[in-house]
Amino acid sequence: MHIESDAVPLAARMSEGEIRVNVRKAKDAGVGGVFFIPSRYSVEEMHLDERFLGACRAEGMPIVLVERNLRGYSRELTHDLVAVDDVDGAARLTRHLLNLGRRRASRNCRRVPD
Repeated sequence: MHIESDAVPLAARMSEGEIRVNVRKAKDAGVGGVFFIPSRYSVEEMHLDERFLGACRAEGMPIVLVERNLRGYSRELTHDLVAVDDVDGAARLTRHLLNLGRRRASRNCRRVPD
């Protein structure tokens, strides 16, 4: 596997058709799918994300979102998504620290004597 971070050139003002040409070129060059982290920067970037994903869909390019769905309140998830379960991770960390005898969280997190 090889990860190419800039296989599909994107610019804010590009149309979906222009993006689709770039997706097709990437696909023809051997790119087999896209891992994509949606923007949280601005509404304009959100629309670019939407055009990019639309172009990928039109060209049959598989997409996996990383860490979050597209911007927008209660937005339907329309792509596969890989993300960290922050709540479960925090619960496991807390359980681990309690099992080590820690009784409070601080920067130094020292063991509290029994």
